[in-house]
Amino acid sequence: MTVVATVAIQEPTPRTLAEHVLPVEKQDSALVGAAALSLRYISDRFLPDKALDLVDEVAAKIKMEIDSVPFEINQLQRNIQELKIEEQALKRERDPASKKRLGTLREEVDELAELLAVGRSRWLKEKDVIFQIRAKQKTIEELRADEEQARRDGNLGRAAEVQYGTIPAAELAIEELRAALAKVQGDQAYLKEEVWAMYELRAPGPGIEIFPWVPADQDLTQ
Repeated sequence: MTVVATVAIQEPTPRTLAEHVLPVEKQDSALVGAAALSLRYISDRFLPDKALDLVDEVAAKIKMEIDSVPFEINQLQRNIQELKIEEQALKRERDPASKKRLGTLREEVDELAELLAVGRSRWLKEKDVIFQIRAKQKTIEELRADEEQARRDGNLGRAAEVQYGTIPAAELAIEELRAALAKVQGDQAYLKEEVWAMYELRAPGPGIEIFPWVPADQDLTQ
């Protein structure tokens, strides 16, 4: 099976795939990247399954990052803790050098604490917006199921209301939330909400292999 055929097979249900277990949206570029790289590097399984496995693994990695304290914040916490341990030791000393170091150390702790407060606040804001996006995505999936049920029941009025009113409103809310997320994150984000391209891909099973990053504009269908 080719990359193009794999992506074509996945096209009818991208949102369902995205919401299955992992509430992380899988963009078309991610599907193309997964199909191409799995075709190139994984020989013991077949498309489209091995491509979906790779997308799910990256999505799981992103979900874990969202649910975990970012490395930068964790490192600041550790640095502050180490300085405070040193502070306790310096308090026992009476020589001028130790007293001078104690004053400098306390300034360092204050500076790091300020950085930690700012970073933690931004991380929590990012996390809150991403959780709101997840909730809206789940709502849209439920609305699509509601619309399908209304069509089967012959309730075309309800189906039209959901398709042309409720779902577009939820999609607009997601766009607004993503704009808010981009504003909070600025040039440096603690968290990722989408899989824009396949990177740091790992083949499941023994002998984990890290694949090269794939630029979003690179043609992987050849």
